[in-house]
Amino acid sequence: MIELLVIKAGEDYYHFQEGQGEPCSLKKASVFSLAQAKEVRQLCKKLRSSTIPASIVKLTILEEPFPEQLND
Repeated sequence: MIELLVIKAGEDYYHFQEGQGEPCSLKKASVFSLAQAKEVRQLCKKLRSSTIPASIVKLTILEEPFPEQLND
């Protein structure tokens, strides 16, 4: 199991570059480890101070076998 943090507001996720956040799809969102929670809180607080109703969301990724039959 892998747990990651992202920042989201409404339907948009956020991509961060040089401390600036831009709305984007989940595919392009900045992801952070749980160890980076302090940094994520600061980025989220920065968005909220500019009136963006941002929140931190934890993504949980589970790995399991994919039952697939290959038709060669």
